[in-house]
Amino acid sequence: SETYLSNYFDVVADINMNGVAFTPFGNFTGTFDGLGNKISNLSFTKGTNDVGVFSVVTGGTIKNLLLESIAIAAPARANVGTLVGRMESGTIQKVGVQGTSSASGATSVGGLIGKLRGGSVTESFSLASATASGNYAGGMLGYAEHCNSNITVTDSYARGAVSAGEFIGGFVAAVYGCSASYS
Repeated sequence: SETYLSNYFDVVADINMNGVAFTPFGNFTGTFDGLGNKISNLSFTKGTNDVGVFSVVTGGTIKNLLLESIAIAAPARANVGTLVGRMESGTIQKVGVQGTSSASGATSVGGLIGKLRGGSVTESFSLASATASGNYAGGMLGYAEHCNSNITVTDSYARGAVSAGEFIGGFVAAVYGCSASYS
């Protein structure tokens, strides 16, 4: 429910989503702490923009989480990532995506985050594939554009297969209109 998106959530055990209907978190502003646990076997298709386990993150924190065998699809749509569709601001820390994970959409598709407009990603990784039928696919970040705050990515990596019509990056497809630092 949208009512609880500013709360603090702990994942106290591994969660297997095989066969479970799932609705992505909306505009998330709270804290989601995986406590080192994993969410696995999650697969869904949406007909909207901003698609991931978290549709949009604005000032929220997602940390200490492992995603395994996650398949997120949004045919003919933008901003698709296994973890976050669009991140306006916030923190991603110690989050990993592994197994046969994938994100696919029309544009701005990332192995972790589809579109990044502000915030930080630290000590995270993605082994997910990212496929855009149009432009902008990146192993970690699909597209960083018109940022409302600085972007910082540190101690993170991506190793998934990436494909798109144009603008393809092993880590990020393109950065436009942003102050970004990577290490």
